[in-house]
Amino acid sequence: MELETKQKVVVVLVLVALSVVGLVLAFMFIFLDLFVPSRPAFTFTDTLGPVVDRLNAVAPKLNELAPQLEALLPRFQELVARAQDYIPEDLNTLANYFVSQIPGAGVVNEGPLKPFDVGKCLTGEVDNCFFQNPATPYTRFAWKNELPGLLGTLDVIPFTSSDVIVIKGITPPPCVYWSFIPYLLQGTKICSGSQVAAGLSDAVSNITTGWAPQTPFTIIMGANSSAIAAVQAKLPADAAVQVITQQFAYVGPGLYWIIGRTALFDSTEDQVSYLANPQISAVIVRLPQDAFDATQTLTTPTYRPRNLAIDEYTVVGEQVYSDNAEAYLQSVLQTLGGTYTAQDVPVVQYPLVNSGTYDSGASCIASCSNCYIDNRDTLYVAGEVQDLAPGHYLLVYAVNHSAYKKAIYAQVSIYDNSKALGLDAVNALPSDGDFYTVLVTQRTDAPTSVPAGTQTLTIEDTVTDVTIAERAYVQPTDRSNPSFGVSADLSTILPMKVWLLSP
Repeated sequence: MELETKQKVVVVLVLVALSVVGLVLAFMFIFLDLFVPSRPAFTFTDTLGPVVDRLNAVAPKLNELAPQLEALLPRFQELVARAQDYIPEDLNTLANYFVSQIPGAGVVNEGPLKPFDVGKCLTGEVDNCFFQNPATPYTRFAWKNELPGLLGTLDVIPFTSSDVIVIKGITPPPCVYWSFIPYLLQGTKICSGSQVAAGLSDAVSNITTGWAPQTPFTIIMGANSSAIAAVQAKLPADAAVQVITQQFAYVGPGLYWIIGRTALFDSTEDQVSYLANPQISAVIVRLPQDAFDATQTLTTPTYRPRNLAIDEYTVVGEQVYSDNAEAYLQSVLQTLGGTYTAQDVPVVQYPLVNSGTYDSGASCIASCSNCYIDNRDTLYVAGEVQDLAPGHYLLVYAVNHSAYKKAIYAQVSIYDNSKALGLDAVNALPSDGDFYTVLVTQRTDAPTSVPAGTQTLTIEDTVTDVTIAERAYVQPTDRSNPSFGVSADLSTILPMKVWLLSP
């Protein structure tokens, strides 16, 4: 029987038992009061006569029931004790449980998973949404002990090498991808408090774990492997719960966070339902120094090696790709009536410090550069246009990486640079063909005709300083693939082409 079912049975039995006892006691007190002759100033109206007769008839039965209730009392006490044992699970937190199981441990923080609130960027309450991807709803933990006034959309937290984060809940409804990744925001030891926003490890995701939708799980994260093991050893035994551990780097005192990502739910209803109530929460337990081995703290970010076998150039070919892109560009210009000219928009891989290396989180931390909460498993290629005027368009031609099994998913997104805010995105899936094309237009300037298959990104007319980015989660999904769970060498992926179309 599953733990939740047991809890419900226990609670129901306790409530029923207490109700029966209360009812019996009430009847007995009423019975005694009614038949004490010396009770002064107590009279009955004719309407209460039938009640007295009923109680007279019940009295012998109550006398018979009393010994049975007394015999059942130990069983009731046992059920109450068992119900109390299950209280930590009922509350969806192991805070009190771990404190009682690990001498000297304390609860640092706890909180439920909530949506990433980009509305605060729109209103100006928060001035940076870190270029969140509009196609992958982000989630963050709304910690009970927040840091007021600091990046209210993210709920960053102080973190030490003695801390262990336990994330518990139910996996999302069917979707292409979901994950949790630990990040560093500010590392006072390394970067003197400057903003870094860099990933500290690879993602824990449904791709690498193989976890099915809507199943219970526990993720244990921390910087010290022996601390993680100490907490894992105290988990209540439950074969139905999937458990995984993740060690990430502790790079000194600073502000850390855990961010969740999801992409491409099977239905809009599933996405809305999940974001309204993810059914996931976390607790941070701080262990005493004698409960773990301090020498097992990871201090340098480490990642899976890159997969050099994923080479898109061997599938498409750079010249074929360029020829197809040029042919498409000319068809668009023709469709627009021949009055537009095209200018190449330079595209670069982000973050820039990643040039020549692929551990972008480590590179950003080492150079104290802002990675804007990049996901190391994701390809980022982007171009910037600072003066997108009315009547101008951005045109994108890109390889559908997922069609060649080079990526779990691919998409093009548009961002408002003034607010570091994602505005809109389109997705490319294997069924969409070898290439995909996107036209960016301001809301009042959509063209009346574009070539078939062209997808549209629409932005407000007031947004003129934009970044357009291609993102592809470059991992194979086939578990029989030797490269499963290993991200591609980004230099082997053909990046998108972007043009600014001007009248």
